[in-house]
Amino acid sequence: MFNSKLLILVITFVAGQALAQTQSSPPGYYIGIAPAEDRWVTLPMGAVYQGVEISYLLGQKLSESGKFIPVLIDPPPLAAPIPTPAPLATFSPLGRKTLNRVSSPAAVQDRQSQIPLEWTTWLQNQSTGNSNLANSGAHTMVQSHSFQGMVSSKPLYSIRVQPVVETLIYSSGDRSDRSVYGFSPTHTNLFNQGRAGALDNGYVATLDQTQQCQKADFFNGQLDPNGYGPFSSNYGSNFDQGVTFNIFGQGFAFILKKFQVADQIRFLVDDSQLGTHQEYVFNTTAKGTDVYVWGSYENYSGSIDIQTRTTMIAALQNLLPQVVDDFIGQRFAGPWEATIMSNTAPITINAGLNQNVQQGLQVATENGNIFQVQYTNVDSAQLIQLSGTGDVQVGDLVQVYNGKPLVWTTPTPAPAPVTPVAPLNVGPNASRVLASEPAPVVQTFTSQKAITLDQVARASQQVAAVAACVDKKPGMIEEALDSLFIPYGLYRYLEVFDQAAKPPTTPAPPVIAGDGPTSNSGGLRIAIIDSGIDFKDSKIKTHLAFSSQNVYEGFDFISWDTRPSDDNGHGTAAAKLLLSLVKKPIVFLSAKVIGSQGETSSSAIYDGFTFAINSRVDAIVVPWSSMASSLEAYILGAQLAAAANIPVFVAPGTVQAQENIYVGSMGTKSFKTSGLEATVKLPPEGVAAIQALASWINSKK
Repeated sequence: MFNSKLLILVITFVAGQALAQTQSSPPGYYIGIAPAEDRWVTLPMGAVYQGVEISYLLGQKLSESGKFIPVLIDPPPLAAPIPTPAPLATFSPLGRKTLNRVSSPAAVQDRQSQIPLEWTTWLQNQSTGNSNLANSGAHTMVQSHSFQGMVSSKPLYSIRVQPVVETLIYSSGDRSDRSVYGFSPTHTNLFNQGRAGALDNGYVATLDQTQQCQKADFFNGQLDPNGYGPFSSNYGSNFDQGVTFNIFGQGFAFILKKFQVADQIRFLVDDSQLGTHQEYVFNTTAKGTDVYVWGSYENYSGSIDIQTRTTMIAALQNLLPQVVDDFIGQRFAGPWEATIMSNTAPITINAGLNQNVQQGLQVATENGNIFQVQYTNVDSAQLIQLSGTGDVQVGDLVQVYNGKPLVWTTPTPAPAPVTPVAPLNVGPNASRVLASEPAPVVQTFTSQKAITLDQVARASQQVAAVAACVDKKPGMIEEALDSLFIPYGLYRYLEVFDQAAKPPTTPAPPVIAGDGPTSNSGGLRIAIIDSGIDFKDSKIKTHLAFSSQNVYEGFDFISWDTRPSDDNGHGTAAAKLLLSLVKKPIVFLSAKVIGSQGETSSSAIYDGFTFAINSRVDAIVVPWSSMASSLEAYILGAQLAAAANIPVFVAPGTVQAQENIYVGSMGTKSFKTSGLEATVKLPPEGVAAIQALASWINSKK
């Protein structure tokens, strides 16, 4: 015990001596900043992060205010590992793999490059001795623009802040060509948690593929539209990006394309002096436009992979300072203040080293008294009166605003006693530690921001990336036809794609099988997890699953809306083949998880399975296969449905046959038919899954 007290006295004396050398600095609270857990969204060309940079930005903003001294409580972690596809392993029916994710040096470097240098200024100042904190000796930090090489002793601080990223959603485009990525408290699954070590989206192009101008195809050609240009099933689906014009396959276009970002950040604030815990939740949505530079190579738009990721990074770097300013304005807008605890010589205030109260500071009262700080402790300071005879009352406040001297003001009511709370357990399963502690004070703020990007800079970035690809075998004849058929493409965009399913005009007959909501035609309710179905097709529209409120039951997990209309053709071909083979009534519940160009994500695929399970369908069919490295969501989703006692019919080469999982027999014939005012095609893998489902349906009594 003696040694512990002696150590405290020595530390206090050394810190006090160091503080005495910085008498010109204004008082300020030490704010302990705990690095936020990194959260990311995997997009084409890599991951977009948000997390640690919020902590950096918060520290920089507080430091600039002059009222606070930010302290990085713990060294930030190394860059959050970017999950890479792992070899397939044995899955338990409802379990998941334990993965050991390791970031490559290139991924770590890319992660660090996304944090602007100016956001780490406060850390650099601390390391070079340009701040009160560095001079105080209370905290030691070695800082370079890197996550490594940081050493931290326990700092002296009274307020602890930890940002927590809860929502990070990005959407680009509109209608049929809209793409949505991300997570929120109400929308997370195994593949969009954005956490180190978690499963991650596997259906995205790699950086190497994009740099080499390669179109990523995870379906071995199965999901490519049949044909190209005006004769393709998806011709016109991307007209929300604007109209482009080519001559013999050569063309460039500069289009303003809309984007949206949804961001929810919870700031956890713990005051060790008052023993309080507060939470400030900022739910922010932002909109803007970005220059969309278009160029074609191998019948593939070079700007799709380029625009999405870089736009989101630029948008977040514009949005985060506004969110942090909102938080500081709500929590730290008032003056620095301390209460007078004793009015007998020497006068004592409840602020000391924790609030950077320094030797030699002078305090001027409203009635002319002048006092000087003669000694500081960790949590209190002693004042010696130099002049004046005014009264000093216990409870008076010593306050200072940025750039103004200390003054005494009228006392305010003391805060009610609060039982100190236990530290928060922040992480994937964040929870309060003590059940008996008081409920946290939570304040929620919702706002809409406008984001303005430097369109000249953004255009030059995209031009450089697209220019490297436009000379890669453009389809000259097809591109020329594209230009000639622009009016037809616009008509298809407006009248064919992204259509809502219209409810029947006659009362719905009763369901003859299954336990789900009533449908318009009755029969087995079949979920098709694919590219959607054509709601305007005369053969399909009489087999659509509507709720008792005449609302179509399907969902589009690409555009994130309730219109899972096909814009590729694969799902429509699957539905029409099934209708041609079955002899019993069926209704379709469409889970659209694949976009017009065969793009998808593991998150969307897994969502499709859970959606079908929650909808209590009678059977699920997934009439496509993919590369082995991208099958995790497919396998886990199928096993989840099988465990829920829902039969699942899959394509060969995907999931092994087991209870409630049926694998079709691979043949050689494709199925071609009309759909989306063009020819649509179902490859042999899809035909096999549909045939297996048809046999099961026809065997039902």
